[in-house]
Amino acid sequence: MVPAQRAVNGLPGRLFCDTSFFYACFDQHDVNHEQAKQLSEEGATVGSALYVTWDIISETLTLLRYRRTLAFDTDFRALGLTVIP
Repeated sequence: MVPAQRAVNGLPGRLFCDTSFFYACFDQHDVNHEQAKQLSEEGATVGSALYVTWDIISETLTLLRYRRTLAFDTDFRALGLTVIP
């Protein structure tokens, strides 16, 4: 197991992201949108790596389609995520 690196502001060097985080990032009406936006900006500023599984990507896209009726065609890898198989 690789020890977790610490980022400058106290955030871990590696962040595992779940569906609720992604949904809050993409849906401006979600009650956690501002908090998720702030966390993602802080993580980007200090260089925290984001990790996610394909199951979470699938679940997030499904949730976005059903709740927000979005036609969502995003390559999550282009967002700088490390996808865990």
